[in-house]
Amino acid sequence: MKTPAKILLSFAATCFALFGTARAQLQTYTTQTLSYWGGSILAFQPSLGEDTLGQTFTNVGKINSLTYTFLSASPTPTTGTLSYTFGQWNSSTGTFTSVLGTGSLTISSSDFSTALVRGSNTYYADLVTFDGSNNLDLSQYTLSPSSTYALLFTSTVDEGFGLGTVPGNKFSYGTSYDAAGALGASADYAFSYISVDVPPTYVPESGTIASLLAVALVAGLMGYRVYQRRKQALMPVAVAAGA
Repeated sequence: MKTPAKILLSFAATCFALFGTARAQLQTYTTQTLSYWGGSILAFQPSLGEDTLGQTFTNVGKINSLTYTFLSASPTPTTGTLSYTFGQWNSSTGTFTSVLGTGSLTISSSDFSTALVRGSNTYYADLVTFDGSNNLDLSQYTLSPSSTYALLFTSTVDEGFGLGTVPGNKFSYGTSYDAAGALGASADYAFSYISVDVPPTYVPESGTIASLLAVALVAGLMGYRVYQRRKQALMPVAVAAGA
């Protein structure tokens, strides 16, 4: 049978190991990058039913930042304004079940300064990052990994720019969406972007768990010291009784 000392030491060691695991969950992040783009652009064109384009996300607890690549065949497309919506998404009905954030985004003609060559064609890119610096801070939202979320852009007029499509669903957290239904889960495409940072699916309230485990570790070590002191205090009594 284990002595009380061994039990306390085992308990303390277990707490320490679990505490380390909780800290690792807090510090581990995943960066998903789409480095390939096939040279195909889906422009914002309400006249053709393509007024809304965007990306869905699943199995995600938080989105730290997201950089989209808006593309044009012209180095100076007409400046346009998009409205955007971020929230919980119902893929079956194609509607938001709850809206978390909204705003507007100006895509300036002068910002298409990055040239991308695909075969005999040259396209131009404008990179926009959602990190709270001048638009929506996605990191402020704690998401449910079992739910689906979407960040969608909408234009009320035909634009000379759009989003590039990447075939083969190289995005592991969701699929693309357009209002006309040409893309999405059935087509299994993703829109081109630079990167998205998300934590892995983590244990809820991991910070609280870590704190409790730290307290338990200290309690275990203190309990062991008390046990040792009592054992030493009883030793003379035991010797005298044996004499």
